[in-house]
Amino acid sequence: MIHFLTAMRLATVFGTTPEFWINMQCRHDIQVAAKELPKELAGIEVLEARAKGFARALAEKLGKKSLTA
Repeated sequence: MIHFLTAMRLATVFGTTPEFWINMQCRHDIQVAAKELPKELAGIEVLEARAKGFARALAEKLGKKSLTA
């Protein structure tokens, strides 16, 4: 795991940005998770966010009229 301070040091040494190193870590973490979690992810119900809007779909799923109420 690359800590933000390490990312800043690497950026200084290699003439890049800290975001470059943090993004590399994030991509790695996502690739590892994608290999480890396919069965768990397959069991997650998909919200109809595109048709209703994410906040409204989530509120309905939670049984609320809105997320602010």
